[in-house]
Amino acid sequence: MDTQLELKSTEDICRYLITLISETDSRTTLIRAQSILLRHGYRMPYGDIAQIIGWSTGSVRNYHCLFRRIGVQALFRPPLGGRRHFNIPLMWERELLKAFSARARSEGSINVKALRAAYEHLAGHAYSLSTIYRLVQRHGYSRQLPNARRVHRNS
Repeated sequence: MDTQLELKSTEDICRYLITLISETDSRTTLIRAQSILLRHGYRMPYGDIAQIIGWSTGSVRNYHCLFRRIGVQALFRPPLGGRRHFNIPLMWERELLKAFSARARSEGSINVKALRAAYEHLAGHAYSLSTIYRLVQRHGYSRQLPNARRVHRNS
């Protein structure tokens, strides 16, 4: 499909979107086109469109504003999402925690201060302890690891 079109009338937009919906293989493009079609072709409110396509009302509103601003190119922009803000790559985090988890199993807990020092060395600047606690939580650990040799007594 041509992404450099200038669609002036509502009929042109609807015709283009119907063609796009029937030809697209991309789920993202399909949902976006349906959203625009429901608004332009059927005058649906943003809340109803959000319920139909599974987005929030604010996301639908923002997307329609983007479509009005840049036109058809909005349908083909890469989707946002995922882990865009991070200090070190996820793979490095896993390797770092692997090194600390073996020692933590024998000691019963993760040495958070040592982990923080290693993390700061990899990332290149200082971080608060809450960042390290979130790192530990993100990878499914907790600060206190269960001790396999502990005997539970009935008292």
